[in-house]
Amino acid sequence: MTTVTLLLKYKEDESLYLAWYQMSRYLYDASFNTELFPFVWAGKGTSQAESLQSAYRRIAFAHHVRVGTLFDFYFKPGLAFLGLTGVSHPILRTKKSFSISTDSVVVQHIACRIADLTGEIDAEAASLINLTALLSRTGLANRNNKFCPFCLEGRLDTLYGRVLWEFAAVRACPVHRIRLMQPNCGSDSSKRVPGSFAIQLNGVCHRCGRLGMRCQAGQPVDASDEELWAAKEIGELVAFASGGGELSAEGLRRGIAESFESLGAAKCNMLKEVGLSPAYIQSWILGKQRPNLPGLLALASVCSWGLVGLFRDAATSAACSTPEKYVYRSVRRAPIEDLPVDDAVVQAAFEEMLREGTECVSGMRLANRLNVSSQYLVDRFPAIWSACQLVRNDARMRGSLKRTQELANLVASAAEIRLEDMGEAITERQIRHAMGHVSRRFGEWEVATAIRKWLKEHFGSAL
Repeated sequence: MTTVTLLLKYKEDESLYLAWYQMSRYLYDASFNTELFPFVWAGKGTSQAESLQSAYRRIAFAHHVRVGTLFDFYFKPGLAFLGLTGVSHPILRTKKSFSISTDSVVVQHIACRIADLTGEIDAEAASLINLTALLSRTGLANRNNKFCPFCLEGRLDTLYGRVLWEFAAVRACPVHRIRLMQPNCGSDSSKRVPGSFAIQLNGVCHRCGRLGMRCQAGQPVDASDEELWAAKEIGELVAFASGGGELSAEGLRRGIAESFESLGAAKCNMLKEVGLSPAYIQSWILGKQRPNLPGLLALASVCSWGLVGLFRDAATSAACSTPEKYVYRSVRRAPIEDLPVDDAVVQAAFEEMLREGTECVSGMRLANRLNVSSQYLVDRFPAIWSACQLVRNDARMRGSLKRTQELANLVASAAEIRLEDMGEAITERQIRHAMGHVSRRFGEWEVATAIRKWLKEHFGSAL
């Protein structure tokens, strides 16, 4: 019985699905197999192309092994041969190794090994290595996991992560026209799945194990026209690159140069509106620095070539209307012009913030409310600025004390549970285990300090 058949069988009963995964994940012995099962990269050649991280997770899941086991037997030896002996389990560090990045030796090696082991000859093109090698880091690697809940609904073959979601410049789903969401499990703590039972697949909540991320607490929000346009342009670029389209640095520089010349005499003013400058574009054309994705989007919105047209050295007709302007995100904000503000207005704004709650009071928030700079408040109203900062510091101190007391209560409750079972032979590790997932709300060092403090108070030892 294949993995897909088992998934279809247990689709309706997720508890059975979790039990099957826990029992069968060690059936494949990686130490006696030099090749992996055949694998097909999902969505290649389309805007819904699968990300390298998702492909890696699906390969491990199809072989019923953990991602760390797959890495140790099939990828780590090759990286060690290249001299990268310090790399370990990059799937657990998605913000670094498995996000789309520029010229990553680790990512390139993993994509090539997937092609060799599974027979997926398009793995290198589908992983977008050839595309990201032409761009700078700005707008590429995303620091937070994002997803579209509607893309993960329906059939099980849609349960994979899209590489489009990993671009920092993408904030919306061009198919369902909503903003991408960040994981925020809404299930209560009683439904949390222990780490050993967690299913390491994109589209499955790592906390409660719900398929399709159906446990999310937030609600989808409609995306703006500018966000949809940017997502669609990058989606077309993903489709072109993952489908094996020809990409080269010379072709990109030539496309930028021709689109730049097509702007005519008004190019300076048109580029200024989107936060670019002719000198900045010339640095791309001359190869002094790599182009970045947000800047290319801004240029594409001005010249109406389309983002793919810049890479293909040819104008393309956009299927959706170009926004009035796509502002380059790295442009610096214009300085605030400090207009004179009356003493009564400042005092009234300060009192209004106090009525809203002390946690809302700070000098910076007061400056933003009055639309002036913080330095203006410091120079013109030093007494009010000091009062704001004093209220802010007091609120932070109260919050810190409340947090410390809450953690102490959690430690005491967990310790009492262990005392009933173990007696005086209780250890720090046992208390931490009894706290469970609640301890994730606090830092590791913070939890360890609280546990040792409790042990010292009750037994005179922090061991």
